[in-house]
Amino acid sequence: MTDLTICITTHCIKTENLSQTNLWPNQVRSMPSTILIETILKDLFEKTDLEIDTKIHIGFDKRKDRDIDNQYEENLLKLQDKYPGLKVIVHESESYDPQVTMPASFTKLIDSVETKYYMFWEHDWLFIDKIRISDILTEMDSNNKINWIRFNQFNNNNDFMPLIAEKFIDNDIAKIPLLPCIRWSNNPYICRTSIFQNWWKTFVYVCLEEGGQMEGAVCVFFDFYVEKQGLQKTLEEFKCFIYGKWNDTPTVHHLEGNSYT
Repeated sequence: MTDLTICITTHCIKTENLSQTNLWPNQVRSMPSTILIETILKDLFEKTDLEIDTKIHIGFDKRKDRDIDNQYEENLLKLQDKYPGLKVIVHESESYDPQVTMPASFTKLIDSVETKYYMFWEHDWLFIDKIRISDILTEMDSNNKINWIRFNQFNNNNDFMPLIAEKFIDNDIAKIPLLPCIRWSNNPYICRTSIFQNWWKTFVYVCLEEGGQMEGAVCVFFDFYVEKQGLQKTLEEFKCFIYGKWNDTPTVHHLEGNSYT
């Protein structure tokens, strides 16, 4: 069995009150059906070499005393019949705002992991092509210069937004293709569990900067490290990378869960 847990975050309806999308009702149309979760799990096991008994922890950002959330939780639990390693990690809150609930829900999910690595996957992402996760884990097992590997949604360059530290690209850093990353993200990634549980978790707070939620909070502290220690030292400490070579095409695709049915 792979020493990795697939961690999936999910929700039904959330309404942001603190950010630029104030009062926008962010609703997943397929809820309370689990069709979205089933779609991404099917894709993961078809396009990777992960085994069907790989541990799967679904972090449900649940709203208290709401019927659709109760129904969705019941349906998520039914997936255990097909996936024996599946658990549902529920964080229940009276707040509808993910800026408030997501930090605690995310932290509870990652704290539930007991494997050496976790692969983070929001509930509406797919791999574009087949990929060997075992090759990535083998490299991380033997290479302590890597903590976190993000899969690219856009071409591997800085045309869309600055993500890669071009000055510090080192083709000899690993046997797999990696580029130094300067922005933490909730896009799909693989991480050493101990790094989040023992270090990055301490960065998490209700944050409206840098896009808010989890990404914003960690990015705020990454930028603070850069300001105080410089980029090279920060890269050496955080050990964050994007999978692939310079100008490689995207590895993952965003389904837009709010419109998926």
